[in-house]
Amino acid sequence: MKFNSKSKAKGRNPRQKSNGSIDPPQMESSPTFSRRLRFQNQGPALTEALNALDLMNACGKYSYTSSGLTTAAVAFNIKVKKIEIWAAPLSDSTGAFTTASIDWHSSSAFGSGKKVSDSSISNARPLHVVSKPPKDSICGFWMQDPTVQYCTVSIPPGGIIDVLVNYTMPDNAIHSSTNVSFLTVGNIYYGSLDYSIGDHLQPTDLKFS
Repeated sequence: MKFNSKSKAKGRNPRQKSNGSIDPPQMESSPTFSRRLRFQNQGPALTEALNALDLMNACGKYSYTSSGLTTAAVAFNIKVKKIEIWAAPLSDSTGAFTTASIDWHSSSAFGSGKKVSDSSISNARPLHVVSKPPKDSICGFWMQDPTVQYCTVSIPPGGIIDVLVNYTMPDNAIHSSTNVSFLTVGNIYYGSLDYSIGDHLQPTDLKFS
């Protein structure tokens, strides 16, 4: 007797996936978050080397001790995807001039560094600098060491700087810092981009400390 091969009943593995699964699905225990952080220079014209710990605290930090002076960063690993700066002269008087730059040489131990800059001589045409980290820079890896310097920025008074980041939250260890003022335990605060250096690049529209 001949059988049509198409009519044969096929055995089925009871654990085989179809539209669903009888097993719990795989999940990300440490999910990745993306965020645009915005800061304004509340101080004088500055040139500063930015570090990973200040950037992690800028994503959010909270006090976890009764003294209210010790904080933990919300981020544990972090990547810098892009930085943008906007600024204009404080006035349009004769000789008004301002400039800003992003220098990635601090991050380029594994590749060539680069620096980009722009200038403005009028409030009508603010300067605009936008740059991504160079290929094979440390920003292309997950930065976990809080002492890592990832770039140097120059920004005039009142300038706006945006930093686009990816980060993961801690699942065990934390990055802790000492705050100069008392923070309410359990509340979320946001640090400046240069907290440990000059504390001038302060977050906009967020609870700053």
